[in-house]
Amino acid sequence: MIKNAPLPLYINIKNQLKQQILSDDYSIDERIPSENQLMTSFGVSRITVRKALKELHTEGLLWSIQGKGAFVSKPKVSQEIRSLQSLPEAIDSRLNRVSTKLLSAKKVTPSQAVQDNLKSKKVFEITRIRYLNKKPISLDTSYFPIDIGMKVLDTHETDDIFHTLENNLDVSLGQAHISMEARSAESKLAKLLEVHIGKPIFWVTRLIKDIHDETIVCEYLAYRGDAYKYHLELNRS
Repeated sequence: MIKNAPLPLYINIKNQLKQQILSDDYSIDERIPSENQLMTSFGVSRITVRKALKELHTEGLLWSIQGKGAFVSKPKVSQEIRSLQSLPEAIDSRLNRVSTKLLSAKKVTPSQAVQDNLKSKKVFEITRIRYLNKKPISLDTSYFPIDIGMKVLDTHETDDIFHTLENNLDVSLGQAHISMEARSAESKLAKLLEVHIGKPIFWVTRLIKDIHDETIVCEYLAYRGDAYKYHLELNRS
């Protein structure tokens, strides 16, 4: 019986609900049972249920709407911005698995901004969906000078382009210029990332240069707003 457990009642309830959330018994944005239902299910008071739910809110596993109830969210993956890292490098591989689906790879005439950054009217475009633990986390569109892009594709290692550039193509990476903004998911992007149309998207523009200060990758990364965050530490000079 749960009441004989050594831990406080609300912690046991929290742990059971947490396990159900992390095991995908509930989908993202799915409503969990009401306070009354949880009280009946666990045989505890409203105060105990509310303490358990508060813990789950604090851990980022629930969000609420007044009068509507509590809904499931999932912990966001956090990437530290201290150095230039790819997604596989930034994620703890002991707890998470990053995989990639290649959607397209082709020569294109890109936007004027990409042309200006790569100093070419024709470039090589690689578009990928990135998955974290088999769930889509981002849509990555990467532009390269044609010769580099074709070599990246030939290696068949699109999971980690940084690794491919440095270890297979002997390209030494230097600086990156990154800008970030919030956007809403339009229909095509929403479908690919398995979110509702209009859901928040974390939009990242990233320009990567080699050690000779030449831009070799221009990327547009669309992350699910409910699954990803950047973490920065800044010193006041």
